[in-house]
Amino acid sequence: MTPSFKAIAAALLVTLTPLAASAQSFGIGHTGPGSWPNSINGTLPTPGQSVGTPVLVTDCGAARLQDFLGRNIRHVTVPSRARVIGPDTIVTFDYRTDRLNIAYEGYGTITRVYCG
Repeated sequence: MTPSFKAIAAALLVTLTPLAASAQSFGIGHTGPGSWPNSINGTLPTPGQSVGTPVLVTDCGAARLQDFLGRNIRHVTVPSRARVIGPDTIVTFDYRTDRLNIAYEGYGTITRVYCG
């Protein structure tokens, strides 16, 4: 029995979420004073202070579109900001955390929705 793509994607999301949160605590993605999503009144939290669940500053919206997986690209409303990647699409390898990518295979079945 092989795991489904959704199961693998969910496992990766659970695995990578703490890494993204720790990267944010080191200032990665910080855009200026008061922009820390886990800050209180624009200041950094003190050690041991509870600040709630960190939120990624550069969310592209892929998490909200995971129900697209397995559906046909012609039967979903693709957001205008999304980069749609087919099997023969040439794409750049630059990584942009705010860019939404929707990949589909030869018959139009969406196989991946991700940021980058």
